[in-house]
Amino acid sequence: MTGKELRLILKEYNQKELIDIILELYKRVPKKKKIEHDIDAFIKHEKKDIKKEPQTFEELEKEIETFLFYVDSGYYESKNDFVSQKERSNWRLKVKKYYKILCSIDSSSKEGSRSTTLLIEIYKRLSEGSNYLLFVNFETFRALGVSQEDYYAMLLDRLLTVEKDTKTIEVCCDLLMVPKDPYGSNSNLQRALQERLKSEEERNDAISCLKRMIEELKQKQKEEKNSHKLYCYESDSNFLTIMVLILYIVSKKEDKGISFYHKNYQERFSEVKEYILLEQLEEYQCYDAWIKEYESKKINYRDSLKEKYKKFKK
Repeated sequence: MTGKELRLILKEYNQKELIDIILELYKRVPKKKKIEHDIDAFIKHEKKDIKKEPQTFEELEKEIETFLFYVDSGYYESKNDFVSQKERSNWRLKVKKYYKILCSIDSSSKEGSRSTTLLIEIYKRLSEGSNYLLFVNFETFRALGVSQEDYYAMLLDRLLTVEKDTKTIEVCCDLLMVPKDPYGSNSNLQRALQERLKSEEERNDAISCLKRMIEELKQKQKEEKNSHKLYCYESDSNFLTIMVLILYIVSKKEDKGISFYHKNYQERFSEVKEYILLEQLEEYQCYDAWIKEYESKKINYRDSLKEKYKKFKK
């Protein structure tokens, strides 16, 4: 019997008769099949959907806060009494729903600021979950279907569309400190911020904030003994140092940027350190500064840099 045929037959019964039929069918379903197909939950869910009113923003906010609490408590990572195995496996469906709804709310509207805050908190969990097991799998941004760089760019747009004051720029800079997605692009995160700081004043605010963050990381390095944490602090400091260099370059202050880079970028091998700097200068088409920097160092450069030098010098 097809679904269409079944519908035509069921239309001939009254409500009481339909209830009796459903009860009889329910009795005939083996217990194993009920558990396998989660029949009880399906029936309850259907009943709930019929009576349920559209979710208010306050209800959504509370639901997301509970979800974040459960994530932080490790309930989406392993077996527990609070989150079922099915829900743990389908965590991405929840996040996709939250992401879609929150992104649809205008950042400048009444609920816009709260929506952005929730998006930021989800972003932090996804970033951490791409490096440490918070969910049943590591590839959190792939599961969402949005790259870390695109997510960060979206947050920047929401934040900076409403206000570009010093406090907001600090929030934008702080978001660079989340764990980086191993499948993402660090340079795209840097470019996302650089492209959205249009004025020199905005870039100067960001530079001041980033310099302060770098000094805090260096202080942590002095006090830390754990080798893994030391590595993380150094990586974060170097990442932010390149961000400062980029902002100086865009502001046409290449010399300041290069000087800051040499003082703050941590790398044992001088040729590697120079290679990274020259890469950034080339990326932003600062060819005169590239040649000047190349010639100022007595280093046995790798062949690829030697070839570029010949090319840029012509």
